[in-house]
Order: sequence, then structure tokens, then C-alpha cells
Amino acid sequence: MLAIINADLRTCGPRGDLRHATVLVADGKIVAVGENLAIPADATRIDARGLCVTPGFIDAHTHMGMGWQELAGEADANESTSVVNAHLRAIDAINLNDVAFDDALEGGVTTLMILPGKLMIGAQNISPVAGQAVVMKARGDVRAVKCCVTPPA
Repeated sequence: MLAIINADLRTCGPRGDLRHATVLVADGKIVAVGENLAIPADATRIDARGLCVTPGFIDAHTHMGMGWQELAGEADANESTSVVNAHLRAIDAINLNDVAFDDALEGGVTTLMILPGKLMIGAQNISPVAGQAVVMKARGDVRAVKCCVTPPA
């Protein structure tokens, strides 16, 4: 168990801000938040005195992971072939090895909504339907995932 103690918590909920409070984490999940919590003796303690603890941030509009092919002369982040591109899916263009995901997580962003861009040639040609977004967590290690697709016999 992990205990973050003496923190100034921003709950972003009905409890509001808590001063000198504790967050208890077990198996990667928050199990208790509050003031004057009983902390198990075997808990690892992190003293956050003078620090502010917030819930993870949500980036509700990003192209993170989609610009990786631009270096090769290709562009996946913005589509400029049509005003309506409802058939495009952000998930098809995302490079999960993009270091931007690590940077986002380090900055407190835990959830991302990645969507195709909508820039058209000329400022008056902004696409109102750029494609389908994907919502995902900014954690995990895709390099540790093994391919489990079996080719057809």
C-alpha cells in the first residue's frame, strides 16, 4: 500500500479542497482519500507537505501520436482532401511508441481524446467533420505487448 500524506488535495468533487490530507493507494487504485485516515503500518509513505495533488488531467483534443509520419513526408494528423472525412479513424494513424505519451503522463495527463485534424487548404476551409476520435489512457508500454494474431491457415 502507498500513502501520500500531508497533501493539499484538489478533489474536483463535492468534497472540494482538502488540506494536509492523505491518499491511500492499493494495487494501483485509490482506495481512500481524506483527512485523519488510518495508515497501515506497512504502507510506503510519501510526504507531500507543501505539494498539491490533483486527479489526472484529460486532454480532450489532441493529435498526439499522429504526426510521426510527417518526418517521412507523410501527414496523418491533418486531412485536406475533403470537407467531410467521417470515414477517417484516428486509431489507424496512432504510433503508440510516440514519446509524447510519456511526456503527457509525466505532466499529469492520464486520458487523451485523439482525433484527426480538420485543416483544409485556405483559412475558410475548415472541415466540420474531420473523422472519428479515439479515447485512450496515456499509460502502459506497447513495446511489452506481443502480437497474438494468428495468420489464416
